[in-house]
Amino acid sequence: MIQLVMGAISGFASLSAGRAARGQAEQQAEAMEIKGIADEAQAINNMAIRISEYEKAFDSNDAIFSFQSGGGENIGVSKAFYDAQGSERQVLVKDIATLSQGLALERGQTKLAGLIEIERGKQAQKAAMFDALGSFVGGYAKSKYYKA
Repeated sequence: MIQLVMGAISGFASLSAGRAARGQAEQQAEAMEIKGIADEAQAINNMAIRISEYEKAFDSNDAIFSFQSGGGENIGVSKAFYDAQGSERQVLVKDIATLSQGLALERGQTKLAGLIEIERGKQAQKAAMFDALGSFVGGYAKSKYYKA
């Protein structure tokens, strides 16, 4: 009889360990999701900073050029200046696109890692259930063996 009780206790301990492993995996996945949201906010902030820096530089360059050219009477020089500013804008657009792509990649990796973590928890819980079943059956078999 004591073997049966010991098997049951061992089985319940295995089930508790499995539930704990699954809960821990779910918490880890949630932490990854929160980190992903924080990373996304940081990336958006970086994009906003980059745009702000570009706009400040553009305004500053425009003011300096206007002052130096005496109001922009020379159309050829003015066109060259604005062409250069346009190419800087293309660089800005490429920078923002790169930041956006990096954000999407990071978001996908975080989501996948969270799903893997949840699946790991589920598998740990299933393994614990089989271990518990083995403990119950083992305890039952020992109790039958020692009774006979």
